[in-house]
Amino acid sequence: MTNLYREVKKYMTIRKSMFMIKTDIMPNEIKIKKNHRVLKKSCIEHLRSVCAKIFATTPQRISFFSSGFLHQIYEIELEKGTSIIVKINTNSHKYAGPCFLLDKIVGQEIKKIGLSSASIFKIDISRRYCKFDYEILEKLNEKKIAEISNPQEFLDAITKLGKTCKIYHLLSYDGFGPINLLYYIDKKRIIGCYNKWEEYVLLNLQKHLSYCRKYNIIKEDNMTKIIRKFEYKEYLNVDKGSLLHGDLANHNAFLHPRRNIILIDWEDCIIGDPIYDIAYWSSFIQNEPKNVQNAFIDGYGNKNSINGDWMIKFWLYYLRIAIAKTVHRHKFNYRTLNEYKISKAMTKLQELGI
Repeated sequence: MTNLYREVKKYMTIRKSMFMIKTDIMPNEIKIKKNHRVLKKSCIEHLRSVCAKIFATTPQRISFFSSGFLHQIYEIELEKGTSIIVKINTNSHKYAGPCFLLDKIVGQEIKKIGLSSASIFKIDISRRYCKFDYEILEKLNEKKIAEISNPQEFLDAITKLGKTCKIYHLLSYDGFGPINLLYYIDKKRIIGCYNKWEEYVLLNLQKHLSYCRKYNIIKEDNMTKIIRKFEYKEYLNVDKGSLLHGDLANHNAFLHPRRNIILIDWEDCIIGDPIYDIAYWSSFIQNEPKNVQNAFIDGYGNKNSINGDWMIKFWLYYLRIAIAKTVHRHKFNYRTLNEYKISKAMTKLQELGI
């Protein structure tokens, strides 16, 4: 058994038990160094050596760029003003190392249907030379959609995002939920971890609701009402799953003048109902006018298929996502929980007769 296989096996054991890693991980399980912006000299030298071999040039400077929930990002300046990105993970392998492989796997898949992705130059989860896993990838210098200030330019970008989602949703696979990386390593074929879509959607739902009840985020009678909403299993019946981003958001989408929309951070990708992806993206929208969602749907191009059943599925997924995000935000002491989104989804479902 190779080191890669062992680490992926660890990861898949825990990933299959989680609805969302950000929600189901416990704060004391995240081992982030206090001074995470300072890399040890040996690690810096290793990255210099790796980059020199890949790019045939000596890196000029390595500096902190930004951070995410489970990783930090560094910028490496090469010669002639070009830069690349190194995404590192200082946590346990089982949570954030092997998921870097998903960026590469999905990148290969979406390129088959004409979409672009950030180029990946190297992934190392061995920790043989560094005390962390890392991924070296292309630095995208274009604007993220979230950074666009011009209203019309923003709406145009949202329309392009909807169109991009429609394209990668055409990729379909067997199974549902997280991609089974062990199976991919063995067979070079993508499948999901679950036989039914509802198995993934309902995963840890009771646990998440109990957490919300414990901390009085939701009341007992509302908890019962929420459980009843998910008893309508016919709305969770999906014959064939599509590739879903799993963390679709404007801050994960770059507007490239030639390559159109480029999505990053595929570590949370899953296989399931395309409506789930749309609901996930919508869960980030707070005060934006309705024309933002209309712009997305215009790009996605399925106005004629939005009927009562479509809307019920949308709001069921929105509700499930809102519950998971509320648990995450409470666990990690966010200033706001955004639990109002749970109430919003419940109201919409009641209006739809559910």
